[in-house]
Amino acid sequence: MKILISLSLLVFLFSCTNEVDYSSAKWLAWDKDTVSNFPEQHWKKYKTPEDAGWSTKKLEEAKRFWQESQSSAFLVIYDGAVLVSWGEIDRRFLLHSAGKSISNGLFGIAVDEEIINPEATLGELGVTDIVELTPLEKSAKLDDLFKFRSGVFIRGANSLIKDYPPRGSAKPGEKWFYNNWDLNVCTAILEREWDKPIELIFKERIADPLEMEHFRLTDIDEVFEPKRSKYPSHPGKYSALDLARYSLLYLNNGKWKDQQIISQDWIRESTYPHSELEDKDFGQGSDYGYNWWISDDRFKELGMYNAQGILGQRLRIIPKSDLVIVNLVNSYKRHNFKEEDQLELLGKILAARVSKPINNPELIELETTPPTPLPTDSITSRFLGKYTAPYRFDPELPTMDAIIEYTENGLIVDFQYGNPYKMIKVSDNTYIMEDMDLIEEKRFPMKFFIDENGKEAFELELAFVLDKVTFRKNENVDNK
Repeated sequence: MKILISLSLLVFLFSCTNEVDYSSAKWLAWDKDTVSNFPEQHWKKYKTPEDAGWSTKKLEEAKRFWQESQSSAFLVIYDGAVLVSWGEIDRRFLLHSAGKSISNGLFGIAVDEEIINPEATLGELGVTDIVELTPLEKSAKLDDLFKFRSGVFIRGANSLIKDYPPRGSAKPGEKWFYNNWDLNVCTAILEREWDKPIELIFKERIADPLEMEHFRLTDIDEVFEPKRSKYPSHPGKYSALDLARYSLLYLNNGKWKDQQIISQDWIRESTYPHSELEDKDFGQGSDYGYNWWISDDRFKELGMYNAQGILGQRLRIIPKSDLVIVNLVNSYKRHNFKEEDQLELLGKILAARVSKPINNPELIELETTPPTPLPTDSITSRFLGKYTAPYRFDPELPTMDAIIEYTENGLIVDFQYGNPYKMIKVSDNTYIMEDMDLIEEKRFPMKFFIDENGKEAFELELAFVLDKVTFRKNENVDNK
């Protein structure tokens, strides 16, 4: 039910205190039970913020704050239409651990359709690893893994967390521990039961029904680290516009237009705080549900929950204010938008809400940057093949491989610990990677050359660790 309140009373409420009370009627006044608008092939935006009940002047103040940050893309969706769009909203960026919340939707569909049983144990599912699981570990249920409470303390693939509790130090369900192993095992079970790779499952069950504009199968990678675990990680890169579609699906309780894609029961269960965290600094003032962080700070009364990735990747769903907010940073450059600064920006966005929206506000087409045509590039055949370089980011992983090859998507470099990238030629024997940076900037070039021993090689600054390394062709592999 909508709560109506006069503007004079709102002014009175805010004149009584300097501390914003987000449980007050202003933030709940025009809440609706369902979303009014959904994007078709492209997003639409409000013709003016005032039509939606927001102040252009206050949003401009918020934008000036945002421009001082290292954010690369920022979107605010109100009631299913674009209210704010700043930066490179149509460019794909690595999502990092915020991708755990993307996986949640697929887990929910599989549970809804009884493809997987959350009460099944790892032992019943035949889960093992390069080290045998103990009987206690095998008693963990899939439901425990959804909550990161499996009690299996094995370092999973693509994990930045190095300090793990001793194995056997907690029973399944007893201790919350943020990790990749639980997620990777759940993903492997989905692939087995659906008999499809996870990127194809995501395309068929999420990306296609939501008409995502920028997603490609190659945007979800497989990172396999056999010395740690037999279960790979699947990092992905997405545009802010596509992530806003996914977040809008959750805002509308799993329903997209007339299609119930994920059950409302699963959304409710996923966004319930199953783990009340003592160390609030870890989740930036949040508790934890199923693969989602649940706000336990000043925004709790708005029902906010969010996906969090390193350096500031965020998807925020704010049900009681009909809002979706997406922030992406360019982690290739190690940019960072700290959570406390993002929450300050959120406060400024909320403060710009000043009135009830007009009836049937006019929506217009959202303008985005036309994609830059990519050339069909080639490389001398002798440079095709597998390369190896020292990897100084993790002492447990001394080397890193890369493969230069032609695929149906063109000339590709596929890194062992990262996504595949289309190579774009900028000069003789020099290439850049699509999505890694703006084509005009030509950052992180791959420079191919023949070394002093006559061996094919290329030099690259590894974007995530800002470490320039030389990859040399692997003589132990048939590169023909």
